Amino acid sequence: MAYLRENMDREYLRSLSYEELDVLCSEIREMIINTTAKNGGHLAANLGVVELTVALFRVLDLPADKLLWDVGHQCYTHKILSGRMKDMQSLRKSGGISGFPRQWESAYDLTNGGHSSTAAGLALGMAAARDLAGENYKVCCVVGDGAMTGGPVYECMNNTEATKGGFLMILNDNEMSISENVGSLARVLDKVRMSRGYSVRKRKLKGFLNKTEKGQGVLNALGTFKDRVKYFIHPQIHYFEEMGFACLGPVDGHNIRALEKMITKGLELAEPVLLHVHTKKGKGCDFAEKNPEKYHGIGAFDAKTGVSLDHSQGYSEVVAQTLENLAEAHENVAVICPSTPVGCGLLNFREKHPERFFDTGIAESHAVTFASGMALSGMTPVVCMYSAFLPRAYDMLAYEAVLNGAHVVFCMDRSGLVGGDGETHQGIYDLAFLLSVPHLAVLSPASFEELRQMLRYAVEEHTSTIVVRFPKGRDSGLSLPAFSFGKAHVLMRGHNITLVAEGAMVPLALEVAAQLGEHWGLSAEVIHLGTLKPYDRETIETSLRKTGFLVTLENHAQIGGVGQMIASDFSSYGKSLCIGYPDEWIPHGSEKELNETYRMTAQALSEKIQKAYEGRKNG
Repeated sequence: MAYLRENMDREYLRSLSYEELDVLCSEIREMIINTTAKNGGHLAANLGVVELTVALFRVLDLPADKLLWDVGHQCYTHKILSGRMKDMQSLRKSGGISGFPRQWESAYDLTNGGHSSTAAGLALGMAAARDLAGENYKVCCVVGDGAMTGGPVYECMNNTEATKGGFLMILNDNEMSISENVGSLARVLDKVRMSRGYSVRKRKLKGFLNKTEKGQGVLNALGTFKDRVKYFIHPQIHYFEEMGFACLGPVDGHNIRALEKMITKGLELAEPVLLHVHTKKGKGCDFAEKNPEKYHGIGAFDAKTGVSLDHSQGYSEVVAQTLENLAEAHENVAVICPSTPVGCGLLNFREKHPERFFDTGIAESHAVTFASGMALSGMTPVVCMYSAFLPRAYDMLAYEAVLNGAHVVFCMDRSGLVGGDGETHQGIYDLAFLLSVPHLAVLSPASFEELRQMLRYAVEEHTSTIVVRFPKGRDSGLSLPAFSFGKAHVLMRGHNITLVAEGAMVPLALEVAAQLGEHWGLSAEVIHLGTLKPYDRETIETSLRKTGFLVTLENHAQIGGVGQMIASDFSSYGKSLCIGYPDEWIPHGSEKELNETYRMTAQALSEKIQKAYEGRKNG
């Protein structure tokens, strides 16, 4: 590598010529491709912001100035330039660096990002705090065009009066093409708006003309003429300027010289500035450029061809295939997905049933409200969403769907432990809010076949709001009794311990029961709880009358989970043991590594249960 090195501070980056910077950017791309090929991660988005990141690191005095990345999945170059190049080999691995900004890693990472449409509000808050403290550092956030579909961005923009300047919001537009004519004319306008005294002179002129009635007339006439010309040339400006921004761009996001000029001038204006930057997602990698949607987030792949190294089927694919079949059989079935059709495996459904597929963008709240409206008008909408993103729509889930009795089916993908994406994407907190909603049904399958049966039931037979939560993983291969709503199944008979497991934890529960018998001489009765709410009280109580000791096992945080719900109902039986993940933010790492770390293995759990059983017997 000619220019890529561990210490690439601002002084070093500024010492390089633009030709040398181009080589550096190529070297960074090579590192990103090779690292992501081995470890998985977000490829296309990171390749698209290499030059933008380099330009920001050359202009801003980081970390004294503040730089935030919305979502944060495009921060790989940011990490390389901020002293973590040698750590890239550990990206997304247990004990290694995260694929998102993390405060514990570096002073350059201001927040623990991972969700969308929040960086603008965070940055504006930092700028307001700076102004109140009388400090003068710059604040910049990079927001993707996808994140602009999320409501929090606009709530922030409606509050731009919170700061007067030194606040730059970069709109990273990696989809919209820029017409040559529009770009040229926009640059003419930018020259006027970027001049050092523009904001000051504009304010003084307004103040002078506003003093008299004639002056106000002149001001209105000038404003009308200017706006007509400007909005004809670059119509997007109007909306953002009405929200309080000075607008710059669009600018080529792969031209470091042009980017530096725009960023520098934008930070000098005495008002909030929105800079429109056009980038190419997947830049510099042929297969990622051709199919950026596929290579947005991906597992390990061949770095030369882009071919995935993991060909096994997951729960998402089973859901997608089942929904395709249901849509063929029922014309009132529609699918709603807030910006994750690839992750949820829905591309084929979108192609087969385009008129019944709705991608609402990163707008989870709207997705749920929209679905509720469809359901109340006779459709059967299926909302496919990641578990970690549904909390944004909790209000709408409870009050627009459930309270209204809307037959909305939620396919909650990536529930439970998810691994590589870490804290912001772990799906181990969903039951805590789902179980608290009255009359909301919640299902959790233990196999692919049971998932298919649950989905058919949810669409064809259930009549109110229902959630099917399922993990990211692979098929357990278990042969289970046919699914029956509200009915639990005893999979293994026993007389010492009642071991109740939900969904994905059933295979582990069976292993734990085997070890309890083999190593401790304890007989555990294993109950599979496919319907978490309303759960089968009768089957559990029948078992407890025999064993007297309840143990629950769930792919969820211990606090607020199904275990605590069941244990509170059967408190009269004495001591119980609720097993789930601890009251912590679970970091990134493989599922196997994380389960070993948190002692969620058959051996560790059998020992824990045996000690609790003996303690109860002797207590």
